[in-house]
Amino acid sequence: MLLSLSISLSFSLGVAGLASSGAVFYTSSQVFLASPNTGTIIASLGIPNITAATLSDDTLFVASGNSISSYKVESGSFKELTSIEFNSSVDYARAYKDNLYVIMSGDEGKSTFLHYKFLTTFTQTKFSLVSSNVFNESFNGIYLSPNYAFLSSLNITYSYKSSFYTGIVKNTVLILDPLETSKGFIIATNGGELKHISYDGDFLSSIRLDSPADLLFYGKDNVVVVLSSRGTLYKISMPSFTITSTERGRDMGALSSSYEGSRAYVAYDNAVVYVGDSLRARYKLPYAVSGVLPTSTGFVALGFNKAFPKATPVKSNAGCYITSYPTAVGYRKFTITGKRWPPLNGLVTLKSPSGTLSIEANKEGLFNATLDPKGFDFGTLTISCYVSSSREDSITIERREDMPKDVFSIDGMPEKLKKGERASVDVKDSSGEPVEGFSLYIDGKRSYIEGSSFTLSFNDEGSHNIRLVKDGFDDYNAVVTVPSFPIVLVAIAAILILAVAIYFIMSRLS
Repeated sequence: MLLSLSISLSFSLGVAGLASSGAVFYTSSQVFLASPNTGTIIASLGIPNITAATLSDDTLFVASGNSISSYKVESGSFKELTSIEFNSSVDYARAYKDNLYVIMSGDEGKSTFLHYKFLTTFTQTKFSLVSSNVFNESFNGIYLSPNYAFLSSLNITYSYKSSFYTGIVKNTVLILDPLETSKGFIIATNGGELKHISYDGDFLSSIRLDSPADLLFYGKDNVVVVLSSRGTLYKISMPSFTITSTERGRDMGALSSSYEGSRAYVAYDNAVVYVGDSLRARYKLPYAVSGVLPTSTGFVALGFNKAFPKATPVKSNAGCYITSYPTAVGYRKFTITGKRWPPLNGLVTLKSPSGTLSIEANKEGLFNATLDPKGFDFGTLTISCYVSSSREDSITIERREDMPKDVFSIDGMPEKLKKGERASVDVKDSSGEPVEGFSLYIDGKRSYIEGSSFTLSFNDEGSHNIRLVKDGFDDYNAVVTVPSFPIVLVAIAAILILAVAIYFIMSRLS
């Protein structure tokens, strides 16, 4: 049953989490439940002034105004259980297992931090207050590690469990939970740093990134994986806390990121990138993706398409990632490089305006393809790749008329040719590939050459003008000279006869 499905005009989107019944996401006035298998919106709730929605197992907590309401997510619906009223507005809430953490705003920049334990049944949620703290600081978020809760403002991060402050600036673009280590925590800062802080709050070490982090999680073999907002993937060895490798992606400024175990997904405008120990695959979506949730087979992409809520399930067992390409082309051939997932020998299908091409990837999953744009229309072109039945990755390239044309590379063109002699000429492009199909003009007379070579032979003496013409190429011009060999031979013979005559005359006179 679809409950009170109305479309909000506010499209700022948050992700509550993944319940057994489906994916839960919200706007400032709507909460949606979507199937992780089909992407169908199953149910929705219309709630005004939502400041936070957070999910623990199948219990949803929604903060609105001065209250937090709990709902059971089951059988394709939201069932309200309990509502708690407070004496001030709720700024932020976060559920983790059987813990609910709440931040309420106060006077003069103060915040009240509440920690509840809760127990949910099929009819209600019972809360028990663990602690309440008032701070002379305005906090803007709650971030969790498995054993610690952190409060964060623009100036400090405060560990609630061990009561230490760190004078760092939290990432205000994406909220990233600290990673717990054997010595303490790794915290991403807005200044593009990773800071390693001990459990007692002491500074241990730091790593400078090229920009603030959009993703921070543990990959395989206890390796810390970080993706910066400029698209650089860092692999960091622990416990040494040193960078071991980097990889540059093509997307910048993530809208959301989420991880499950050693796999992660990062949402950009109209695409989601699958991240493991590398940038594994990229999946194009037909709408702006504001949230992403891992599932057992891949992820659910959340967003809006023409003002309607969308949840698209995507399998990530296969895919591809176009890693480099030109942004503009003209007449000359260009190369696209990429990788396939999983990384092994296998085919990648590339689609372009000229048709479909199957490319063999190497054992690392890397592939490249050279395309000739001369048959493409001018304007914006779309080129995409996919592996088997996976969702495509795609790029757009601009084909422009003002780009330099290709040039002919000619092998075997003679400067001089004897009368009746034959010369074979091969025609190639600037990359050294044979050019087939062009117009050949000899002394103004046109003939069409279907192949990539032709033969020259002349019966007339003198200079002959050669011109090659093909769309997308600069014209090629050459002059071939056929010497007057018979006249030359007669002149030489005459000179020899004269020389012999002079010799005999001189012999007699002597």
